Amino acid sequence: MKTRFRNSRRRPAVPGRWLVALLGVLALGRPHAALAQGEREEAPPPRRPRIGLVLGGGGALGIAHVGILKVLETERIPVDCIGGTSMGAIVAGLYAAGLAPEEIEKTLVGVDWWEVLKDQTPRRDLHFRRKQDDKRYLFDLELGLRGWHILAPTGLAAGQKFNNIMQTLTLSTAGIDDFDRLNIPFRAVATDAVTGKAVILDRGNLATAMRASMAVPGLFTPVAIEGRLLVDGGVVNNVPVDVVRGMGADLVIAVDVGAIKARPDARKLENVAGILSRTYAILTRPRQDAQLAQADIVILPDVSAFSAADFHRAAGIIPCGVKAAQQAAETLRRHSVSREEYDRFLRAQRRRPAGDIVVSRVVTAGNRLVDDRIVRRRIRTQPGDTLDFARLNADLARIHGLGDFQTVSYRLRPDGDKYELNCLMREKPWGPAYLHMGLRLQSNMDNEANWQVLLNYTRTRLNPLGAEWRADLQGGSVQRLFTEFYQPLSFAGTFFVAPSIDVSDQIRDVYEDDDRIARYDVRLRQGRLDLGIQMSNHGEARAGAVVGHGKAQTDAGATALPGFDEPIGAWALQFVLDRLDNAVFARHGYLIGIEAFLAREFLGGTVYYDRVRALYDQFFTRGAHTAQVSLKGGTSLGSTLPPYDEFLLGGPFSLAGLAQDQLRGQYFAAGSLGYRYRLVKLPPSLGEGVYIGARADAGNVWGEQDDINADDLRYGLLLAIGADTVLGPAVIGWGHADGGENQAFLSLGTTF
Repeated sequence: MKTRFRNSRRRPAVPGRWLVALLGVLALGRPHAALAQGEREEAPPPRRPRIGLVLGGGGALGIAHVGILKVLETERIPVDCIGGTSMGAIVAGLYAAGLAPEEIEKTLVGVDWWEVLKDQTPRRDLHFRRKQDDKRYLFDLELGLRGWHILAPTGLAAGQKFNNIMQTLTLSTAGIDDFDRLNIPFRAVATDAVTGKAVILDRGNLATAMRASMAVPGLFTPVAIEGRLLVDGGVVNNVPVDVVRGMGADLVIAVDVGAIKARPDARKLENVAGILSRTYAILTRPRQDAQLAQADIVILPDVSAFSAADFHRAAGIIPCGVKAAQQAAETLRRHSVSREEYDRFLRAQRRRPAGDIVVSRVVTAGNRLVDDRIVRRRIRTQPGDTLDFARLNADLARIHGLGDFQTVSYRLRPDGDKYELNCLMREKPWGPAYLHMGLRLQSNMDNEANWQVLLNYTRTRLNPLGAEWRADLQGGSVQRLFTEFYQPLSFAGTFFVAPSIDVSDQIRDVYEDDDRIARYDVRLRQGRLDLGIQMSNHGEARAGAVVGHGKAQTDAGATALPGFDEPIGAWALQFVLDRLDNAVFARHGYLIGIEAFLAREFLGGTVYYDRVRALYDQFFTRGAHTAQVSLKGGTSLGSTLPPYDEFLLGGPFSLAGLAQDQLRGQYFAAGSLGYRYRLVKLPPSLGEGVYIGARADAGNVWGEQDDINADDLRYGLLLAIGADTVLGPAVIGWGHADGGENQAFLSLGTTF
């Protein structure tokens, strides 16, 4: 207890007559009858201390704060003001907004943290052109190009999904921009990325402030608020006791989830991660310890069994907070209040507005390069609607799926008895010109390998309708230059025109039975003009004319395949319906593709033939088990395909056990039944998962239509283990075909 010293200066004596008068006034202040009865005037009860709660940062470890709140409520400890940093700011902000600890727990445990931290638009909501890019590029890496300067994103994730979850949870605070007016006065701490100084967030949008406090450098992108670029507050003030003390708290309870984990332990210094963690602790612990020294009660949950990235283990982290608070229960009980008083506190803390939220109007902001008419066509929520959060989140996903925005969020502003819906977009600072890279390596483990590299340049938003130019430069086993100009014909983007040029040169192996007898060099130069229809995000249909020149000749070996050096002219048609949730390791959805190449002499070519190909893939998943059905086939419709354009079959991804493209012919059919089991779900920073699977194949090619017979089918069996990683898909396996043929294989990288 702090001692208060009195002022020692001697005061002048009060004259007697003034003392008598003062006593008379005091006597007149109470009824004379009461004094006669000898009543004793009771002193007012002492004011209880104003209690402040500080919740420190620590990534996923901060989820333990939920357990602290649960015990505080059990012990009837009212929280008069609250503040936090990083994950501590998240929990503190939700509590200040009126959520009960059990509601916060349900949210944090129920969140799909893999999806939130990966922060990618679900594939089903991607614009179809971005969906086509989904399997082509390495690392999902997108760089910007401005002049001759290469720009990189400012974080692995923009916090799009996390921000919108917070906006929904704090909906009751819509219209409150002063955090002192929340159910519990609240402060969040962030760091100014320019000055390096702490920024105390005491007003504005609550969800945005919480997100800014948790903008972990390198993991989440910074948050711009009032002209300042903010990152995680833990950089400068991870346990902001001084901030809560400055809110008028007489008694401060501080919770530090990182203290025990940061204690020196030589056993943890045996690897790079341990050394880096200890170095960070040496740099930051003195400031945190200085803050804790200012607190009246300090609680240190033991979360040493978890890491700051273990968000998916929320259910196991919360009990650590419960245990730590229970150990401090005796000290906490000294500040318990009566049941009646605590009930009043809970009523105030849980206070939320009642009734439906009706939208008065929809406002868009932040879309400088993307025409507002394009954005609004993707918003289904309209003025007069009762707000449906499932529909709203779908609206935001469709806008984000355009590929132009770093974040797409929303805010609600009171507008009379309704609410104005603000759709807030932040365009990618490194756009609208992008660089991508692709890499693919495939080997049969027998000194034979195919490799390909890809460099892509895409320039988007060339005009208000959303035109874009794409250029691919490909090297390796296939050398190719492809460029396309894609021009939508309306703001809805339903119809488009797409001229393109495609120049390629590749070597194809030629087999006779099971023996490779030659290599065929195929060179194509083609120009194409397509008219097309985009079917929302699901797919597209296009038709156009192709003109060009083809040349094919034997590069090595002896073969009867003829040479070819002639002009090409054809109609080309293509239909794709893509509803897969993943381009490579799909778990749900289907893919339908049909393409036709109808060579005609009147279009300038010297050959006449029809080539039609179709495929169908369907995936079904329950838990960790995924089943696949695949069918594909092709026909020349009775014409004769030139050797360079025959159908090819064989390899680990078409007919297991055979060499890549071992079979060729005028007709083909193949089918597969596959099963895949997810062995482990990888953390978001590493990828999706590791799988083991098997597939049974059946198929063949034929030279004549009359030769097609189910009795001629070849059969194959594939066993493989694969991983869907941030570097791209990786698969290693073994295939066996009837006739005793076996092929081991390794496949790394993307598909393009």
